[in-house]
Amino acid sequence: MVTNPSERLKVGAAQMSPVFLDRKANLGKVDRLLEEAAEAEVRLTVFPECALTGYAFSNLEEVRKVAEPVPRPSTDQMEASCTRLGCWIVIGLVEAMEGGFYNTAVLIVPMALPRSIKRPICLTKA
Repeated sequence: MVTNPSERLKVGAAQMSPVFLDRKANLGKVDRLLEEAAEAEVRLTVFPECALTGYAFSNLEEVRKVAEPVPRPSTDQMEASCTRLGCWIVIGLVEAMEGGFYNTAVLIVPMALPRSIKRPICLTKA
């Protein structure tokens, strides 16, 4: 991990095709891509929006099925991967919060470091 501001930080962009509505399969893909990135000494990997679920929702029930609070449970699993691999992630997911669903970008870092969440778009109110 980069601790000195004058050090260079290697950043990677992950291109993946999520399995629609299958968070478990997509978490597996994310983990494999993070391992590949770590082997290439990438310390920050940026994933697409809705990387854990896919994006082409046809109804609110599909959104409700895959939305989850942040933090946990998917963010906890990715945080464990970050800790194991010594990397950071920016990833898009569908967040359930305060009666709505958000297309949220989350910065996930190794355990014990603060988290950052960006909620630019409310997909829909519940």
